[in-house]
Amino acid sequence: MQKIIIQIGLLFFFLSVIFFAKMELPLKDILIKASILFFALTIMLSVVALIIMKFINKSSYDDDN
Repeated sequence: MQKIIIQIGLLFFFLSVIFFAKMELPLKDILIKASILFFALTIMLSVVALIIMKFINKSSYDDDN
């Protein structure tokens, strides 16, 4: 699951680099903005994955009892 989240984060990182480069921003700004997007998206997706896994585990535990 973590590998998929990292790959999605990297996909958005490189897409945002292309997007910000098209706006003709300085290289430093491009990398900073793309990195912020990468970390924010990766953290958000990790939290969502943890919540979904906990919900699935709890519902499967409740079904057994």
